Amino acid sequence: MSKLRFLYLKKVNITGSFEQIFENLKWLRWDCCPFKYLPSDFYPQKLVILELPHSNIRTMWQLNKASRVFEELKTLNMSYSHLSSTPDFTKFPSLETLNLEGCESLEEIDMSIGSLSRLVSLTLRGCVKLKRLPDTICNLRALKILTIDSCISLEALPIKLGNIESLTKLNASGLNVLKLPNSIRRLSKLVELNLKGNKYLENLPHTICNLRALQVLDIGGCSNLDTLPTAIGSIKSLRELNAEKLAVSNLLDSIGYSCACDLSVLFLAHQISLEILNISGCEKLEVLPDQLWKLTRLRVLDAGGATMLKILPDIESSQIPLPLQKLDISETGLTSLPSGIIHFSNLKSLELNDCIHLLSIIELPPNLKYITANGCTSLETLPHLSNLKQLEELDLAYCSGLTEILGLEELSALEVLQLTGCSSTLVSYLLTKRLFQIYSEFGHSIHIYAPLPDIPDWISQSSVGDKMCIDLPPIVSYDFLGMILCFKHLGVDKGYLTNYSVKNRTSDFIWRSSFGISSHESLIVIVPRSIFSVRDGDDRIELTTTNAGLQMIVGFIYNENSDQ
Repeated sequence: MSKLRFLYLKKVNITGSFEQIFENLKWLRWDCCPFKYLPSDFYPQKLVILELPHSNIRTMWQLNKASRVFEELKTLNMSYSHLSSTPDFTKFPSLETLNLEGCESLEEIDMSIGSLSRLVSLTLRGCVKLKRLPDTICNLRALKILTIDSCISLEALPIKLGNIESLTKLNASGLNVLKLPNSIRRLSKLVELNLKGNKYLENLPHTICNLRALQVLDIGGCSNLDTLPTAIGSIKSLRELNAEKLAVSNLLDSIGYSCACDLSVLFLAHQISLEILNISGCEKLEVLPDQLWKLTRLRVLDAGGATMLKILPDIESSQIPLPLQKLDISETGLTSLPSGIIHFSNLKSLELNDCIHLLSIIELPPNLKYITANGCTSLETLPHLSNLKQLEELDLAYCSGLTEILGLEELSALEVLQLTGCSSTLVSYLLTKRLFQIYSEFGHSIHIYAPLPDIPDWISQSSVGDKMCIDLPPIVSYDFLGMILCFKHLGVDKGYLTNYSVKNRTSDFIWRSSFGISSHESLIVIVPRSIFSVRDGDDRIELTTTNAGLQMIVGFIYNENSDQ
């Protein structure tokens, strides 16, 4: 086997001598290796990558046996193995990547880890019994990525952590530490810091504001944090801040500024590059800064679940156009949208779900693709929707206070309209034959979720089960605009994804699609002739679904002046 360079084994056992059989091997991956330790004669001197994931290995070498030096080894992957202790790392002088993820029996890291002068990436994720990191880890001057998330027994981070000045990414989420070391200020190259879910973390050291290269800061779920460092706005490089589910009540105070202070230091675009701000689930948050929209690089603002938030700052007409693409203010206390929201010309997604105090929407940005306002039970007024030429999804489910929706017939990009839970009077008024004729001319299928207490007379053919056949009139092609497929859930089960197909029995053409539908929910699908066409002489259409618990109703859409 002198020419063997790469060997992959899985769930196999090898017996006999290993001496000189792998002398030129460069890469060995052995999943579920059965050995408790490596054989003493296992010594592929040219090995560069050694991967032993999910192995039975407790220790790399048998006690009292001389360990080998792997001069060329650069990657060691022992993830999800039964390791109880790590090897003498001086035997791996060239190691660059060390992966011990999921080693749940591992209780300590050998002090010799500090000798790995070339180590770039160290992963200890999910080492649940690991109580401390050796101080020598701070000697890893080439280390760029340190992953210690979900090490739930870890009592503290090394005091001299800041000595790893090459570090660019630190994932320390899901720990139970009380504080961060002040030396963190020396991590001048740190780009990403993830502290998510450290529920016992009492504060962030003010020295964190010295991280001038920091672009991503995730402190979401640090539920014990009620303030943020006073100078956090001075991190000019910060692009993404996840501060969901914190205990802050006033974002101004939490940043250390009073309402009377000049917030330009924090919010002017030349001084902050924030693109993503997540403050969802901050249930005590009542106020957002007046100059919020001065974050002129902001693309995503997620304030969903900030239940005490009752107002957003207005947008001035002179405001520099924001690149804001997604705005989520679901489950807030808002009674109206901010004045001037129409100026958010880049906004694609607006989420307002369960804003139960929202009374009216006066204006909307013109380039929206998605509006979800599910459960806005107090909403009574919408603007005319005719300017929303790019709108693909409009979700107004359970907006029981709505009495009219103007401009639906001009939503030429619409694909999904959700009206479940709306007034049956409103639905009957909206879903007319004329609307279906207009929608069938848009050239794509449209799904409308709506209550169907009474089926219009012109939609006449009905069946219960997973298959039905529909006879076509003898002359149909000239006036035919499309089909209406209605699916009414009979409540036999909780509902699930349903696949369906429509087949022209004459031409054998089949169109397939799918939908999700809940118990006692109804769906109308408009299928235009551009997708499913018929010709004179075509006599029958066959509709088949994968859900027998549906009532299926089929109708045809014809030109307005047709005799059909």
